[in-house]
Amino acid sequence: MLSLNATGLPARSQGDPVATIRDQFFKEEFNKVLATYSQLPSDEREIPLVCFFAGQSYFRNHDIEHADELLNKAVSGTLPAPQRERAEAALSKLKTLKELRPPMYHDYTLEGYTIRIFAKDTPWAKSIAAQMPTFLARAKEGFGNANAYIAFYLFEDRQSYDRFFGAWESSNPEVTVHRGTGGRHIVMFCRYFPEGTEIGGKDVNDLYCRILHEYSHALCNTVYGDNFKMPPLFNEGMADYFGWKYKPQGAEIASKRLQAIAAKRAAMPYAVILKSFHDDNYYGYTIADVLINDLLHKQPLSVYGRIIDLARSSNSNFEYALQQVSGLEPRSEYNRIVGAYWKSGIK
Repeated sequence: MLSLNATGLPARSQGDPVATIRDQFFKEEFNKVLATYSQLPSDEREIPLVCFFAGQSYFRNHDIEHADELLNKAVSGTLPAPQRERAEAALSKLKTLKELRPPMYHDYTLEGYTIRIFAKDTPWAKSIAAQMPTFLARAKEGFGNANAYIAFYLFEDRQSYDRFFGAWESSNPEVTVHRGTGGRHIVMFCRYFPEGTEIGGKDVNDLYCRILHEYSHALCNTVYGDNFKMPPLFNEGMADYFGWKYKPQGAEIASKRLQAIAAKRAAMPYAVILKSFHDDNYYGYTIADVLINDLLHKQPLSVYGRIIDLARSSNSNFEYALQQVSGLEPRSEYNRIVGAYWKSGIK
């Protein structure tokens, strides 16, 4: 474990800086990589492999400019063939990202929280931007005195959004199923569903709710830091609950949906939904909403920050964290919900 200096950052390693940074990178401790890199003397920050691992860490943190700078520096020196190939592949993706991203629109800040919007100057973008004070106030209420810079990339062109989304991924995902996503330091959102329907075209609060949902994902991931691993059952339910600022009837809607589901199909066991949430998204999101509403609805929104802190201190045990803040054991509450809904069905 790295010792901390007076600034709270890792002290400079006594030994091979490449080995230290490489080990942190392969543990997916990207923030640690960047903290270690910042503490190295200037000559060691020029070592090509150091630049490679720091640049890749910036890329994983969705930081286009710093990733581009350091990966270019890495390939300008002597790199082993595998790292050179990976660096050049990442630089190709960064080129695509820079070409596709909308122009920088505006920064919005509240204490330690910053949202930077990248979007064309259109009525649609202006409508979303007008909600940023509400978004930031929700972040402050939920996560307290944390710090979180989040870049919002807002697209009104489905093809550009799909290509931009895909350029961040290390594989070749089927991006057409995505309308928006939130991760470490990033929210990406498209104005249109994959089939072309405008999101929130009939109810603008639905649009704001969905974007706030993605902002919740980004906040949880960013505030938690390295090795964020929240099971989707909790992650998606908490993101919807956060977004219900714009949908106060969200819990009632979820309850009615679960009643309809229970009338037509069997419930999934807790262990199965925890492991295979996305095998049945409609079931998963619906029961996640009911579960999280049951666990959190009597709590202040500040439980979000407490959940993150508790999970981080317990090796990413979000079941433990939710039980601590709610007084209810998630597995038992899930089974109680199944018993209640599947016993009565639809009247």
